[in-house]
Amino acid sequence: MFYKKFVISALLIVTVVLGSVLFFNYKYDPANIYNDELTSKAVSMMVKGKHVVGLSNYDERRLRKAFIINDKKHISTVVLGSSRSMTITSNDDSLRNYSVSGAVLEDILGLWNVLDENKNYNNLIIGVDSWIFNENSGE
Repeated sequence: MFYKKFVISALLIVTVVLGSVLFFNYKYDPANIYNDELTSKAVSMMVKGKHVVGLSNYDERRLRKAFIINDKKHISTVVLGSSRSMTITSNDDSLRNYSVSGAVLEDILGLWNVLDENKNYNNLIIGVDSWIFNENSGE
């Protein structure tokens, strides 16, 4: 009898604690998984040509995808790659760098697909890092 009460009490406590954690994470969304407000604000500033700094807890790939879709400016050259490619810049506005940190082949192909559906461009620069085609990289 005692054993049954203990199991029921333990399950109730675990359910309440896990439920509270799930509710808190969904309601306040510290990692910005369920709420696109941060991404939307950043993209609207980026489209206007402003620099956005100090972002934390955001999905960089989702931000780049939204920027590609919402940026109506004509570009001639596009850069895709990892953070090593982020240093490629130009003095004029005809180059856009859509690189993401720690990019793997799937990231580059995914952004390229979004790019082809939403933009016209003349040149594509792809930063190929040593781990992109390494079958032992774990990605």
